[in-house]
Amino acid sequence: MPEQNDPPGEQKAQQKAEQKSEQKGEQKTESKIEVKTVSDILQSVQIALDGYDDLFSDFDPSPYETKMLSDDFLAELRKRYAETKSGELVVNFTIPANQRSDKTDALVKKRLKDYFKYQHTYLAKKVVDTRMRGLLRVAGGAAVLVVAFGFASSISLALENLLLVPSWFLLWSGFDSLIDAPTKLSSEMRFNERFMKAKYNFVPQEEIVKSINIRSSYV
Repeated sequence: MPEQNDPPGEQKAQQKAEQKSEQKGEQKTESKIEVKTVSDILQSVQIALDGYDDLFSDFDPSPYETKMLSDDFLAELRKRYAETKSGELVVNFTIPANQRSDKTDALVKKRLKDYFKYQHTYLAKKVVDTRMRGLLRVAGGAAVLVVAFGFASSISLALENLLLVPSWFLLWSGFDSLIDAPTKLSSEMRFNERFMKAKYNFVPQEEIVKSINIRSSYV
């Protein structure tokens, strides 16, 4: 028997149904894929060193295990911190190959992590202490106000005015300790937390120079 072909109308309806099904499948696939660039995830900081001493204070003769970090180095990190967006932070130190040591690399990474962890913990405790001190000052100022106005009829006007001065001072300084001071400390905590969690790499300077030369040859 000869094969029966589907009517043209049914063929068109079937083709449209298949196209819609394919489009829905593509849309689902696209919705599952989150397009992110490397810069959205990682923020890289590049710092060139002549040697490990650049990271530490010139005035501290102690070994690297206990030597103080350089103020200039920390200031540079603050500058780079202000320039980077949120996200995982990677700090790449370039250093001459003949100055590098895997053992010193590991030691410096640990020193940096420990330093920023200590600073973060110290500031977190300071925020709690500052808020507690502010709360006590507010409570003290409020108590003095209650005495000044609650017993106004039984104390002299001069004494009442004398009590108002310390009460307003305690209230003002207390609210400052509760609001303004912790806000400033929290900003400092975020800086230390970011570098505490950062990844530190030491890269031979020669590799960077070689990479730049290779790229320049293609330009």
